[in-house]
Amino acid sequence: MGSQWSFAAALHAKGRGLETYGDRLEQAEYGAKLLEVELPVFPVGDFQGDRLAETTDFLLNKAGPQVTVGLSQRHGPRQAALAELAIKTHGLLLTYSPRKARLASMTENIRRVAEGSQLPEEIWRDLIDLLEDRAAFSAVKSAVFQLHKRALAHLSAVALE
Repeated sequence: MGSQWSFAAALHAKGRGLETYGDRLEQAEYGAKLLEVELPVFPVGDFQGDRLAETTDFLLNKAGPQVTVGLSQRHGPRQAALAELAIKTHGLLLTYSPRKARLASMTENIRRVAEGSQLPEEIWRDLIDLLEDRAAFSAVKSAVFQLHKRALAHLSAVALE
């Protein structure tokens, strides 16, 4: 749910239409219904300034924390950390720059959330290494997608056990 919703939010922030991310949003809303949490509605209409900046702020500082608090209250800290990891890593697709002054604190925050998610380190370690090395955006983007793919495979396998 967190991965589908935050990726849809990232696409929305980039100005993509519902036809681009609607299926992901539907999947996220279905997951939210099963988990009995509410997903905030993406901002639309007139933006005060920069659509990308406003939507990124919405995702990372308003709606994302709202989702994780709801998950924590209903399902505990691990589920909240899984969603927060999805949200923060998709947020990287909107905010990452190897020259960013606060990159070290962002990296540490993502590491903390990844550890709290209880996912095996090999799922998220590559991304952390790239962030610490201030790698090119294309490498970080690829690592974000790999992290989500590996996390889904791991969580699916655990659910089947």
